[in-house]
Amino acid sequence: MPVAPASQPITWLVASIIVAIAAGSATWLALRRRFDDATFAHGPMGALGWSATALFHLLPPLLAIRYGVLSTRDLGLNGIDWQRTLSGGLMLSVLLAGGMLAGWLLYRRSLPQGEATSGLPRLLAIVRAPVDALLHQWHWAFYRAAAAAALALLPLRAPEWAPLGYAVDIIRGDPIYWGAWLGLAAIGIEWALNPFNRASFRRPHLRETVLRRAALAVATTGLFILTHNLWLCWSVHLVVELLAEASFPLPIQRVDDADR
Repeated sequence: MPVAPASQPITWLVASIIVAIAAGSATWLALRRRFDDATFAHGPMGALGWSATALFHLLPPLLAIRYGVLSTRDLGLNGIDWQRTLSGGLMLSVLLAGGMLAGWLLYRRSLPQGEATSGLPRLLAIVRAPVDALLHQWHWAFYRAAAAAALALLPLRAPEWAPLGYAVDIIRGDPIYWGAWLGLAAIGIEWALNPFNRASFRRPHLRETVLRRAALAVATTGLFILTHNLWLCWSVHLVVELLAEASFPLPIQRVDDADR
């Protein structure tokens, strides 16, 4: 019996990307003449935008689990091989977190000296760090799991499709590996086609935050391939984000100087 399109993991993956791009583009067109990207990120609309993004990251994986499209095991929440996690995953986690923080500190030292971000903006960033880390990892896990589940449903190779068939055999042999990188590619496409993300490169601190999260997306994808453990990925993400925001915040830069 053919599987209904609504229950296909690839349908959920593509639909999520389309919704994200459409919502981001529509919001940008509606607001760009009234709010610049800094106001949208840090002002009242920033709180509204953050809430909408949080719901978008949170709900699709929950609905996919509810309707049987994905399982908690697919997402890396349970069924974890703790022996693999303890034998190689913990050491790799330390290396990833340490390497990214070292890079962050080197970049931070290369900037002109100035007053560090303080007050309410810094406090909010620190308070939000655990939630943001969880939401991003949850969203990325959804894309990884959906891509892996879609690859696992690829048809068996037909003899007349020899070159393509061999590739299908390789992918079907390890759908989690290939699905993880395909999911990362989907994340990149979703990000690149969002005008707010592109605009963030013109603003100090927003630019660095986006680049740090991109590095975390790549690093935790590799970590997930090794351990299939979402909790470990979230822990690395949390440590890097929290230390970057709480202990090693960037010095304040004037917008006109940063944009030269």
